[in-house]
This record gives sequence, C-alpha cells and structure tokens, in this order.
Amino acid sequence: MAPIFTGNKFGFGRSAAAAGPGFSASGGTQTAAGITPGNGYRYHVFTAPGTFTTTTPGTVDYLIVAGGGGGGEQLGAGGGAGGVLYSTNYSLPASSYPVQVGGGGPGSTMSPPYIGTPGTTSFIGAIIATGGGGGEGNNGGAGTGQPGGSGGGAADPTGAGNGTPGQGFPGGVEGGSNQGGGGGGAGGAGNPGAPGQSGTGPGGGGPGAPFPAFAAPLISPEIPAPAQPTWTPAVGPTGLYGGGGAGGGYPTAGTGGPGGGGSVPPAGNGNPGVNFTGGGGAGASATPTQTSFVGGQGGTGIVIIRYLA
Repeated sequence: MAPIFTGNKFGFGRSAAAAGPGFSASGGTQTAAGITPGNGYRYHVFTAPGTFTTTTPGTVDYLIVAGGGGGGEQLGAGGGAGGVLYSTNYSLPASSYPVQVGGGGPGSTMSPPYIGTPGTTSFIGAIIATGGGGGEGNNGGAGTGQPGGSGGGAADPTGAGNGTPGQGFPGGVEGGSNQGGGGGGAGGAGNPGAPGQSGTGPGGGGPGAPFPAFAAPLISPEIPAPAQPTWTPAVGPTGLYGGGGAGGGYPTAGTGGPGGGGSVPPAGNGNPGVNFTGGGGAGASATPTQTSFVGGQGGTGIVIIRYLA
C-alpha cells in the first residue's frame, strides 16, 4: 500500500503548498491553466481512476470529492452530496498513490426499497471521502434518509441521514404531510456547508462550500467536454463543490444546492447532480394524475492535486 499522507487534514493556518526544488509528479490530466494566469500552480485533475506518482518528497494541496447520492421517487427527498476533503501544505513522500473517483448513486424508482442509492467513495491513497447518502422516496419506510459523506433527505418529518464529520452535513426533512421531501445535505470539510433545508413544501439542497484554489477557470480545461458546459457554471469562480440535491414536490419545486446539486422540475423526474462536483441527485415531483417519477442520479466526484510549479 502507498504511504499514508501526513499533515493537517483541514489545512487550518497552513501556508500554500511548496513542492520544493526538483519536485515532479504525474497522473490524471495536467493543466498549466493555473500557471498561465500567474498563480504558479500545476494541477493534476482526476475525473476517472488513476495513479498519482511523485519522484521526490514534497507538499501538495488536494481536494477530494466523493460521488453524490441519488434522490427519492415521487415527492421524495434529495440525495446528499459526496463527502469533501481538503488540505493545504500536505507532506507527501515519493511514491505512487492510487486515486479513485467516486460515482454518483442512481435515484430511486417506483419499486422497493424506494430510497436513492448512495454515491461511492473517492480517495488518494488512504485518504477517503465517503459517498453521499441516498434520499428517501415518498413510498419508502418512515425516516429512511441515508447517511453518507453528506446525508440524504427524508420524505417524512424525521429521519434524515447524517453526514460524516469533517466531510459533510445532514439532510433535511419533510415540512408537512405530502408537502415534498427534504433537501440533501451539503459537502465541505472545515468550510461552511449547510444541511438540506426543510419546511413547508420541498426543501432546497444544502449549498456546497467554496474552494477558490480549485475554481472553475483553473480546472475547466481538464473537464471532459460532455460535462463541461454544465460543470463550469456550477463550480463557478469561487470553486463550489458538494451541493445537496433538492427535495421533490408539487406544485412547487425545490432548488439544488449551489455546487452541483440537482434541482426539481415542477412535474417530472428529479434532475441529476452535476458530474465532477459530487452534487446530490434531486427528488422527483408528482402531479395528481402522474406519480411514476423517479429520483435523479448523484453527480460523480473528482480528485484534484496541486503544487507550486
């Protein structure tokens, strides 16, 4: 197994990553976008599994985002965002480190267990971000929002899923009988994310935390073309990741959390979370005559490593 990273997990009070003379690394897709505007960093962006290899010791900054949870079916709750881990100035021995990028969990269908599927983990070596919890569907058992990196919402007054400490936040709950599900929790380590909102009507997804060092203008050159037009405005200039999925409802619709959380159309299937943000999938809407709508799939995660070039 690759050596475990050592250092301050959350990066409080630490200086920027200083790779040191002769530091070199490979893996993922490498962008000079950070160097060209003048911030002086090399970025390694993983949108699929791979290996990060260093030839000398050094220090890096990293952002690890797990896959988001799926939303619940008809009037169901939003899926929780994938867990988010962030560090600066992280000591890294020379070695090869396996990298995993978590997938988003499918939304629940009109068949048991009526719960969105959790997202899967992302990691660098032994540092693991937990996938987001699935949102409870309207036909599910009472209070079955799933725990995860961030918790899935509940389609009942109680029972939202909990988040993982240091990675994300709990989901929200239904505000009243048949008023729509709670929103999924947001991801963010050591940053002000938020739980899914709950109240009368469907809950909005929790807003993801900003990570300016990994803002869209710096990373977007390495995001695959099919996802890039949606990813760029979702992450934006402040680097938002880990938005919770919105709760489904009718006739009003919930709003996905900024940072890739899926939103809900007035009547229809829940929208997916944005890929490569770890956003939670939205719960589905319903109408008086149409009730066979399914939850949105969670967004895939991402792993980004940077160091001074």
